[in-house]
Amino acid sequence: MPPIPTYEQAYSQLGSVYDPQVQSVNTQIAGLQPLQDAQQAGLDQAKVNAFRDITNSANQKGVLFSGFTPDQQAQYVGTKYLPAVANLKQTFTNQRTSLLDKINAINAQRSQQATSTVSAAQSAAATNAYHQAQLQLGYARLAQGAGGRAPTQSQIQSAVTNHIIGQFNQYKGGDQKVSNETWANGLNDWIGAGGKATDFWTNFGGYVNRNFANKYAGYQPGFGQRYTR
Repeated sequence: MPPIPTYEQAYSQLGSVYDPQVQSVNTQIAGLQPLQDAQQAGLDQAKVNAFRDITNSANQKGVLFSGFTPDQQAQYVGTKYLPAVANLKQTFTNQRTSLLDKINAINAQRSQQATSTVSAAQSAAATNAYHQAQLQLGYARLAQGAGGRAPTQSQIQSAVTNHIIGQFNQYKGGDQKVSNETWANGLNDWIGAGGKATDFWTNFGGYVNRNFANKYAGYQPGFGQRYTR
């Protein structure tokens, strides 16, 4: 069986799936500042235009030096310019926060998947270890029955076959099929006893879900055409 990955390894291996997603969001975040700067420049220009209009109006009314102009300018800044600037900043802050939340959600999903990957590998390893222990026990019984002599290849193959059938029947689902993980454990046992993958598929193909046959370990092309049960 492949070694159990660490969390860090499982997390890193998911980079091809999740890194592009994070990069896409970061690109969106980077694009916010130019937009905010452009809109801020528009507000600044509107203030310049408003001050100019106020000054021109004061000139026309002959009150340029009466305090009319500063008062009108202060009123514009307080009632229009500053609220618009505050609203602009808040709008872009909200957008950045929303995008950062997306990154956090992506990383959380990646972390959860990495944890699940490690847990599944640990479970598969524990199951395989149990299978191997049961198989070795079967070999020991064969040797005991043969008066301590090493079992023949035929006896080994028979023991492995019975062992695999027992395991498959124990772990098969309601559809009478086994998972790829259970199948892979059986295949490892079979090959470890000197069997061939092609023979394994011939002998145990009835436990394979044909709709996903190519997902099973040691898949034999043409399986659906060769095997019927």
